[in-house]
Amino acid sequence: MAKKSRDCCPSTTCAVHCESKPKLIAVGKRLIHAIVPNEVQTGLDKGERQHQPLARRYPDKFFNYVLVPVGDDNQIWTGLEQAIVIAQRENSQLRGMHIVPNEAVLASPNAQAVQAEFDRRCQNAGVNGRLILKTGSIAQTIIDRARWNDLIVMNLAHPPGETIVDRLGSGFRLVIKHSNQPILAVPGTVSPLDKMLLAYDGSNNSKKALSITAYLVKQWQAQLVVVTAHEKEAPDPVIIDYARRYLELHEIEAEFKIGSGKAADVILETAVSHHCNLIIMGGYGAQPVVEVVLGSPVNAILRRTPVPVLICP
Repeated sequence: MAKKSRDCCPSTTCAVHCESKPKLIAVGKRLIHAIVPNEVQTGLDKGERQHQPLARRYPDKFFNYVLVPVGDDNQIWTGLEQAIVIAQRENSQLRGMHIVPNEAVLASPNAQAVQAEFDRRCQNAGVNGRLILKTGSIAQTIIDRARWNDLIVMNLAHPPGETIVDRLGSGFRLVIKHSNQPILAVPGTVSPLDKMLLAYDGSNNSKKALSITAYLVKQWQAQLVVVTAHEKEAPDPVIIDYARRYLELHEIEAEFKIGSGKAADVILETAVSHHCNLIIMGGYGAQPVVEVVLGSPVNAILRRTPVPVLICP
């Protein structure tokens, strides 16, 4: 007796299933083509995608939509002026946001003045910008809106403090901790962002920072210094070699530095000695309890930095 093929479906139900199967496959292919990037469809693995030239890997600009919380004093406007520098390079849309405590303030002369000032600065710079007025907690409102943007640019008027109580009450820390988008912390002055320092320690967060740094250096034609800090033992050569090879694959030249001491001290001292005007680093690496109790290099740098800091969570 001949053995039946596994593909044979003698029942009516199976016959219908077999007839409809090619149709389902065709529909599935169309869906995949519509929603999955071409590089994934062609089967490129992660390593192959990393080895592609940046022009092919990033067909669009990195920061298309930039969220900029603004206030009503000259110091807070520094964040917008720094965002304008980015928008002019990336052709970004600036999404300004002025947050007030309650709806009664929305129609106040002060709020309207902020609206007018935002429009004036964007228009004078020739960038596309729009400001909205929102009510609520400043930190939570920024976190809620961050998911719809590619970058958050914030004035560094109130960095996380040195004590546990100060850190727990820091709105800036909450935004860093809960936002999935890069955050550019801007101190008192606007930077040209043309000489960058990458703080690299081999962690997952610093590898994200490495990827963004590669794009910025290549697209913005900036200079780059890569610094690795250690307090006791020298860093594993494999860690530095990974960053070196990654940049070489993207045809990026960089100066590598290894410094002994606390990470924040080494990073800031290197930034000053090499005249860097942007520090790029990963976000909080420790568990939240450890970070709150013992502090973090991120917090220490934010308290002391003279230049903008791009934090990549």
